[in-house]
Amino acid sequence: STFQTQKLDTVVDNEDNFKKQLTSLSEGAQEKLKAGQPLSERDHQEAHLISEQLRWLFSLSQKMLKTMNDRPKTKS
Repeated sequence: STFQTQKLDTVVDNEDNFKKQLTSLSEGAQEKLKAGQPLSERDHQEAHLISEQLRWLFSLSQKMLKTMNDRPKTKS
């Protein structure tokens, strides 16, 4: 529907929001470092995994939007 397309447009076009999400994920790690606590290998692995998952989802959202915009219009 048009509403869903507009909502997806907002999510996909807002790359700044995506970057903010990536940044906020590392805040827990930053707090540990400020407290003088070293990051564990698991912390690094989790941060990398989450970052990769978000990048994949962002890419998928862009592809979905392109597919929706490229499809022929149908009469209701």
